[in-house]
Amino acid sequence: MERGVRFTRLQTADRAAACELVDGAGRTEQLEVPWVVGCDGRDSLVRRHAAIGFPGRRYRQHMLLADVELDTDLARDAVH
Repeated sequence: MERGVRFTRLQTADRAAACELVDGAGRTEQLEVPWVVGCDGRDSLVRRHAAIGFPGRRYRQHMLLADVELDTDLARDAVH
């Protein structure tokens, strides 16, 4: 994985996949690989090109991330 590089196009053939990547400067690179894995979320470009649906719906998430020292009776081996 390279930061700042976008996957923009996928074309599949019998034994390979041709991908187009674009870097932060706008330079394109063509890459031929034996397979592609789509780990880019619900609106996956890979999933769209492969016609793989993602059934379900969005849901609201509320979370707080903090680095604190906490004096509590809550169990230490559980997420709260």
